[in-house]
Amino acid sequence: MIEELHTESLKKGLKMNFSKTKLISYKDNKSMINIEGTEIEHVGEYTYLGQKVKVSKENQTTEISRRVKMGWAAFGRLLYEAQTWTFTKINMDKIKKLRELWNDICWASHLKTIKPMKTFVIEQK
Repeated sequence: MIEELHTESLKKGLKMNFSKTKLISYKDNKSMINIEGTEIEHVGEYTYLGQKVKVSKENQTTEISRRVKMGWAAFGRLLYEAQTWTFTKINMDKIKKLRELWNDICWASHLKTIKPMKTFVIEQK
């Protein structure tokens, strides 16, 4: 069946990545499968699209505990990032002063007055 998949995918211009192709089976049949001289690896478990696939009854409990751990890790990162955005009044004053300083350096504050002056000059003509 995998050889048919390989030949049909070649007809459509697709190529199988043999280093990422894995074989998992419910039986203990460990027969070797070769495609174009490359042996397909037998594995007991692997991660596919973020989900751990395993041939056993404890697959669901393992997957649920893995996802809970990933959720708690993300929750911790989210809490840490939320704490970095809390500013005190002193920090906000520093940010405002730096913004004003940058505007003075870039003449951005003067641009606000230049535009009304231009319209005033045009209206006077």
